[in-house]
Amino acid sequence: MLFKTKSHKHPGVLKEMMRSPYRIGGRIALLKRRPRVAEYLSPADTKQIFQKKGWKRIVGFQTRNPIHKAHEYLQRVSLEFVDGLFIQPLVGWKKKGDFSNEAVISSYKYMIKNIYPSNRVLLGVLDTPMRYAGPREAVFHAIIRRNYGCTHFIIGRDHAGVGNFYGKYEAHRLIKQLDNLGIRIFTLHEPYYCKKCGFTVSRNNCRHINSRDSISGTKIRKFILNNKTIPIEYMRKEISMLLIRLNKENKCFV
Repeated sequence: MLFKTKSHKHPGVLKEMMRSPYRIGGRIALLKRRPRVAEYLSPADTKQIFQKKGWKRIVGFQTRNPIHKAHEYLQRVSLEFVDGLFIQPLVGWKKKGDFSNEAVISSYKYMIKNIYPSNRVLLGVLDTPMRYAGPREAVFHAIIRRNYGCTHFIIGRDHAGVGNFYGKYEAHRLIKQLDNLGIRIFTLHEPYYCKKCGFTVSRNNCRHINSRDSISGTKIRKFILNNKTIPIEYMRKEISMLLIRLNKENKCFV
């Protein structure tokens, strides 16, 4: 079972149950390619770009949220071990209340233009539905990035998870059982803000267990919906201001 649950409270299960029970199989022929967003890159495109840039080791990053300090930490750590970072937000179907494509893409455009070294980061989008299937979707996402030319892929604490349907680091445990994916996995632990250290850390480099302050897209979403300022410990001020503006224009969420 893909979702490991039959509960209709799971957005992926509910979406699937609302579809027709019939499926069509057979040879596929492309008659007309549907319109793509400007940031779309095909696997052939990315492989050509990687080669042109001289990147041999490329890490892929999957996201459906604007960048916050925890994701920034994971990306910076990964960049220490590879030649390039391929950030690929998912722009297909997402559940109501998730961040809009504009909010996610705009936040990463800011990072690439103003923060990250431009010669080491590439932005593209993945046009596929979000399934919220947790560990098994993490494997699916890894295979997709392999097909895009990535040699490495980041999997964090609750990759593709939703609510409490999957256990903490369950995707890590599943991915470690597989040795034939054709892509190496960075199984990284959850970053958090340490009040004593004064910056973003993980359990591997900070001992202050009682000073941890978690950072997540869910927490960021609540700040915006309640018209509260997002602390700079969670997100860069420029990006939080961008999201606040989009929310006032009713463009921040699906």
